[in-house]
Amino acid sequence: MRADRWTLTLAAAAAFREREGHLTVPRKYVETVEHDGEAHQVKLGVALANARQRRATFPPDRLDALTALDMRWT
Repeated sequence: MRADRWTLTLAAAAAFREREGHLTVPRKYVETVEHDGEAHQVKLGVALANARQRRATFPPDRLDALTALDMRWT
């Protein structure tokens, strides 16, 4: 089954946070995550920058998930 982009982005953010201890991700950073035995390249820096910019219209469950990972919104 193919993973959706949000699932991969959240997995990448969690992996980065676990490894680095923060979510201050450079804009051009790409995280590789494995899902169902396949490696996926996630443009994590861009995804998190977009989430910050679209915070007002971002789905609440996604805001909560990133906030739980200590996402800095400003």
